[in-house]
Amino acid sequence: HVMPGELAPRRRATADLPDRDICNARCGSDGEDDFRTVGEIFDARTNPDRKRPFAMRSVMGALVDCDGGHLERWRA
Repeated sequence: HVMPGELAPRRRATADLPDRDICNARCGSDGEDDFRTVGEIFDARTNPDRKRPFAMRSVMGALVDCDGGHLERWRA
Protein backbone atom coordinates (compact mmCIF):
# COMPACT_ATOMS: atom_id res chain seq x y z
CA HIS A 1 0.00 0.00 0.00
CA VAL A 2 1.26 3.48 -0.87
CA MET A 3 0.04 6.32 1.29
CA PRO A 4 -1.34 9.39 -0.52
CA GLY A 5 1.48 11.78 -1.37
CA GLU A 6 4.19 9.09 -1.05
CA LEU A 7 5.97 7.45 -3.98
CA ALA A 8 6.49 3.96 -2.57
CA PRO A 9 5.36 1.68 0.23
CA ARG A 10 6.91 2.45 3.60
CA ARG A 11 9.85 0.28 4.62
CA ARG A 12 9.38 -1.87 7.66
CA ALA A 13 11.99 -3.31 9.98
CA THR A 14 12.55 -7.05 9.60
CA ALA A 15 14.77 -9.71 11.11
CA ASP A 16 15.29 -11.31 7.66
CA LEU A 17 18.81 -11.18 6.28
CA PRO A 18 19.22 -8.95 3.19
CA ASP A 19 20.60 -11.89 1.19
CA ARG A 20 17.91 -14.38 2.24
CA ASP A 21 17.42 -17.14 -0.35
CA ILE A 22 13.82 -18.23 -0.94
CA CYS A 23 14.80 -21.20 -3.11
CA ASN A 24 14.82 -23.64 -0.19
CA ALA A 25 11.34 -22.67 1.02
CA ARG A 26 8.95 -25.62 0.96
CA CYS A 27 6.44 -25.64 -1.85
CA GLY A 28 2.92 -26.63 -0.92
CA SER A 29 0.89 -28.67 -3.32
CA ASP A 30 -2.25 -27.49 -5.04
CA GLY A 31 -2.84 -30.99 -6.38
CA GLU A 32 -1.31 -30.27 -9.78
CA ASP A 33 2.43 -30.18 -9.10
CA ASP A 34 5.16 -32.15 -7.44
CA PHE A 35 7.65 -29.41 -6.62
CA ARG A 36 9.28 -29.82 -3.20
CA THR A 37 10.83 -26.34 -2.97
CA VAL A 38 10.15 -22.92 -4.48
CA GLY A 39 13.57 -23.09 -6.15
CA GLU A 40 12.48 -26.14 -8.17
CA ILE A 41 9.81 -24.02 -9.86
CA PHE A 42 12.51 -21.81 -11.39
CA ASP A 43 15.17 -24.50 -11.91
CA ALA A 44 15.90 -25.48 -15.52
CA ARG A 45 16.40 -29.13 -14.51
CA THR A 46 13.08 -29.61 -12.70
CA ASN A 47 10.98 -27.25 -14.84
CA PRO A 48 12.83 -26.86 -18.17
CA ASP A 49 10.21 -24.89 -20.08
CA ARG A 50 8.69 -23.27 -16.98
CA LYS A 51 5.29 -24.49 -18.08
CA ARG A 52 4.39 -26.76 -15.16
CA PRO A 53 1.68 -25.50 -12.80
CA PHE A 54 2.65 -24.61 -9.23
CA ALA A 55 1.09 -23.41 -6.01
CA MET A 56 1.25 -19.59 -6.23
CA ARG A 57 0.63 -19.20 -2.50
CA SER A 58 3.87 -21.10 -1.79
CA VAL A 59 5.87 -18.58 -3.83
CA MET A 60 4.07 -15.65 -2.21
CA GLY A 61 4.68 -17.09 1.25
CA ALA A 62 8.39 -17.46 0.49
CA LEU A 63 8.65 -13.88 -0.76
CA VAL A 64 7.09 -12.16 2.24
CA ASP A 65 9.40 -11.39 5.18
CA CYS A 66 9.40 -14.23 7.70
CA ASP A 67 8.17 -11.79 10.34
CA GLY A 68 5.99 -9.86 7.88
CA GLY A 69 2.67 -11.58 8.25
CA HIS A 70 0.52 -12.84 5.39
CA LEU A 71 0.38 -11.99 1.69
CA GLU A 72 -2.70 -12.84 -0.33
CA ARG A 73 -3.28 -12.72 -4.05
CA TRP A 74 -6.27 -11.04 -5.61
CA ARG A 75 -8.10 -11.46 -8.86
CA ALA A 76 -7.30 -8.82 -11.49
